[in-house]
Amino acid sequence: VQRIRRTEDAERILRWVAISGILMCTFGVIQYAFANGAYYWFFKFRNVSTTDHLTGAFPNKNLFGEFICLTIGPIIWWLMTAGQDSRKERAGSWSKDSAVPHQVKGALLMMSLTIVIIALFLSLSQGAVIATGIGVTVMLLVLFRKSYIPGQTVAGFFGIGLFAVALLFIVGGDRVTRAVKRLDNWNDNGRYQIWQANLDALSDYPIVGTGVGSHRFVYHRYLNTPNTAGIYTHAENAYLQIASETGLIGFGLCVACLLLCFWWCAQGVRVSRNRMSTIAIAGITCSLVASCLHNLVDFGWYIQGTMSLFVVLMACVCRLYQFE
Repeated sequence: VQRIRRTEDAERILRWVAISGILMCTFGVIQYAFANGAYYWFFKFRNVSTTDHLTGAFPNKNLFGEFICLTIGPIIWWLMTAGQDSRKERAGSWSKDSAVPHQVKGALLMMSLTIVIIALFLSLSQGAVIATGIGVTVMLLVLFRKSYIPGQTVAGFFGIGLFAVALLFIVGGDRVTRAVKRLDNWNDNGRYQIWQANLDALSDYPIVGTGVGSHRFVYHRYLNTPNTAGIYTHAENAYLQIASETGLIGFGLCVACLLLCFWWCAQGVRVSRNRMSTIAIAGITCSLVASCLHNLVDFGWYIQGTMSLFVVLMACVCRLYQFE
């Protein structure tokens, strides 16, 4: 937060987040297209294969989906503001973005967004696909309500999505068809019983929980049918794991933090009179909504590679709200 001293600082950080998402998805698509089963084509990781679905550099398709949830908002923000120079760019200072023609920048970002959508679908993470769709819809509705985008722009984004899906089938053929069929086949993978186990643990230790990091050692006690196929290192629901490990005190702090973040988002959009800042706040809101929804069925906040992005986005929306 203290490093973000001007609106341009937050914008630069959002571009870094967007670039990280674009690069990760591009790498993931290439790794999946030319997969030999190993990560980076040489590293074998547990029992996970890169030929089954797209995972990028993550050991789990859902964690890769969480990464997309957190970067999709900044990517769309960058695409929507590609033709609008910030004050820093007009001054001709550090940023080199102004040297790139706006038309070229916009075309590259549209291609990048298409790659991200393709990567999202090929990850086969049902939760991430649904959460990202809801987050993007919220962003577009907010901006449409603020009259910052016309209905044609909203239709254009949905057109990009349809184009990406069509490109999947044209290029991928039977492989993509089989992947989409698996995407449509919901399987709880034991989530319901592990969720119930965490609720039972919370009822026994309601105040401070069983201790941070204790999940993998405690959940066995509460499973009616213990899983012998593996270990539940996480609860497949970040909220339930926070509650069972830190009790109502920790869960209350978590909820208070999220409510504060969304208050910054809502108030920032309401009071902002700067188009670029408003779209940036809406983009962050998109990612936060998607992440919060996805963590209902996963544990992205327990992974450094995704939680670090969440923290960075919280810092950006805090400062953007304060500036506005």
